[in-house]
Amino acid sequence: MQELPLVSVIIPVYNAEKTLALCLQAILNSDYPNFEVIAIDDGSKDSSLEIIKSFPEISYYSQSNQGSATTKNRGAKYARGTFFYFLDSDVVVSSNTVSKFIDTALKYEVDLVCGRYSTEPLNDGLVHHYKALTDYVLYCPPSCRSEVKINYQIGGGGDLYSKKSFENLKGFDESYLGASVEREELMLRFYEAEYSSAANPQIKTKHYFPDFKSMIKAYIFRIYETVKLIDGKVTPFTYISIEKAILAPFFAFAFFISIILCLLYDFSVFSVFACGTMFLVFSRDLIFESIRRKGFKTPLILGIHLVTCNVIFLSGSISKILVKFNKAKAIWADLLR
Repeated sequence: MQELPLVSVIIPVYNAEKTLALCLQAILNSDYPNFEVIAIDDGSKDSSLEIIKSFPEISYYSQSNQGSATTKNRGAKYARGTFFYFLDSDVVVSSNTVSKFIDTALKYEVDLVCGRYSTEPLNDGLVHHYKALTDYVLYCPPSCRSEVKINYQIGGGGDLYSKKSFENLKGFDESYLGASVEREELMLRFYEAEYSSAANPQIKTKHYFPDFKSMIKAYIFRIYETVKLIDGKVTPFTYISIEKAILAPFFAFAFFISIILCLLYDFSVFSVFACGTMFLVFSRDLIFESIRRKGFKTPLILGIHLVTCNVIFLSGSISKILVKFNKAKAIWADLLR
């Protein structure tokens, strides 16, 4: 019987003491028989490094704070595996997660396998349940929820790359600092190089989500970086839905503005009703999944979604203007040289 390939599980760590022990113990409990775990501490100021050291089975390295992309690339330099599984330190895998990644990669002969987050978060707050559910709806569209799809992507739980493809592409772009869009940027180069991927919705992991303030800050930052990354490009991101990413936020904002106009001026109540209805129509997937999985929490989840969609619309609009302005500014500067 042919030996299964060695998998290098690479975990970038930065101030992750809340979840790190859970993350490390879960990956060590994997049923896959041939893997190594490499943790890279990126200058943590909490007890993360001490937690890593308490797991003697794990290889670890530490460095000054340099960002997620650089940390992942450093882990890859030490990795011996045929496949690299990049796992965030606030994610907890199931015992069969690594096995399913490898089964998918070998069966479909692909160089990238994407999994997804569970609809149940690690932490048990309303915002955390909202974030888990909306990530499922946004990044795992209905067409990808029942079977493996080739050359599709879904979001969450980390990605498995073949060593060959990762090294050929020179890894993540280290100009990205913090947790940014280094995943999406690498995927763009991945498809430009004509590698194949598989999205497997049966690969599920649990995520520790931030509080509302941190979630909103992350949305604003990532939206700007995403707009800058994909501006003027044809993207292969199959999980991006115009309905959910653009139309729902637009009508959420229109609903909010129409309410203000109705209260301050003699504005049509029908416009409020129409905008609210359209927001609900384009949010129907989230509503149906929330009713099915969260029951009576659905109205509260929808309220959080309305606020979040307003932030998404404003951030997206401002980001688009800034990106276009900066491009025009750069072109003008070149002309003046």
